[in-house]
Amino acid sequence: MLLALDVGNTNITAAVYRGAERLVTWRFETLRFATPQALSDNLLPILAENAPTEIAIASVVPPLEEALRLCCERFLGVTPFFVRSEIEAGIRLHYSPSASLGVDRLCNVAGCLERYGAPAIVIDFGTATKLEAIAENGDYLGGAILPGIGVSIEALFSRAARLFEVEWKIPERAIGQSSAEALQSGFVHGFAGQAEYLVQKFREEMGCRAQVIATGGHAPQIAPACPSIDVLDPFLTLDGLRCLYARQKG
Repeated sequence: MLLALDVGNTNITAAVYRGAERLVTWRFETLRFATPQALSDNLLPILAENAPTEIAIASVVPPLEEALRLCCERFLGVTPFFVRSEIEAGIRLHYSPSASLGVDRLCNVAGCLERYGAPAIVIDFGTATKLEAIAENGDYLGGAILPGIGVSIEALFSRAARLFEVEWKIPERAIGQSSAEALQSGFVHGFAGQAEYLVQKFREEMGCRAQVIATGGHAPQIAPACPSIDVLDPFLTLDGLRCLYARQKG
């Protein structure tokens, strides 16, 4: 069995696969300087009944990679394989330099091609919001990166002393008649509007109505307010990681 770890700046998302079947998934907070023991505390309880024989990791947090390697070797008895952007992914990349493409973004493209085909646009609502454009022939055309939903909200509250956290929900109207409603309108319609506009611009440049797949930790919150989103797939990055690892394994 394969343990796949998507190591992001905010969370580590994990899944165990038997072949292409995803058996179990879970997530825990990313701590940049976590010890191998601390990492194992988040892995071993789930893996007690799903012991992996292989481990694939896609990480955008370099300071954590040595602890991840030691954790896998000491507590799971498996040397992990770190998937990198410069691997041969079987995808033509229109990106320069290609090695600068985040491995999580490459996983999203690979997962999208495997599960949904092309043309497509992937929106990953994570620490950063990232959009990827995939041409009808399967080429990766490039994308866009902007501050993520959580990061933006945290920055607002840290700089505006009189504002306060509110429940995340789609408001009844865009014109808020209280501070809570105004914040909800700005959060939901504002972030949805960003995504909708970028999808429109991507489709214009791609010359087709590409399907839109949403993933990432904040995708369930924002997808209901985005009419252009066709599919919500919380595990797209992990599935793409499995695909890339399988290709490297041959």
